[in-house]
Amino acid sequence: MQWLMRIFFAASIGFQVPIKDFGNGTVIWQGLVFTLALLGKIGTGLLVPNFTQSGRFQGFHLRDVFVTGFSMAAEGEFAFVIAVFAVDSGLITKDLYASVVLAVLISTILPPFALRYTINRYNKKSEDKVQEAIKIEYHRQETLEHLTEDEREKQLRENILNDTTLFLCIQIQCKSAWGILPTI
Repeated sequence: MQWLMRIFFAASIGFQVPIKDFGNGTVIWQGLVFTLALLGKIGTGLLVPNFTQSGRFQGFHLRDVFVTGFSMAAEGEFAFVIAVFAVDSGLITKDLYASVVLAVLISTILPPFALRYTINRYNKKSEDKVQEAIKIEYHRQETLEHLTEDEREKQLRENILNDTTLFLCIQIQCKSAWGILPTI
């Protein structure tokens, strides 16, 4: 039933898009100006707090800013419904309606592609950091194999004093039972 509603919604909205008016220079100009409002939606990402160790608007905080901004920018269906109501009520002209629809289409189509690019780019950066950490750990393991027990103890003490060694204590509690994975 849900797929039928999607088809009905897409068809009813699709028939109201004034494609012939998109060739008018005034419609294109006004549509691009209205699309600048998209920058305001993307700007909402600037309000994302920094929960990473990188500087503000750098590294993975910048990723969070872009992901939030592009996610917010892809909302345009409601503006389209309001534009349809306004043109049917005679509040705006057909050319202004076409400009609004063009801006809504641009702001609905472009941000998902920008979001996908951002996610893929930062996933690649994360994979590169993991590979770098693997190389560092492999090199560390190789150097530790050649050290005596006293030399290892001395290096561990130096690393603890320099705050370069990290100890993790992980405690978990769960009920053990068959088939627990689907319930987690």
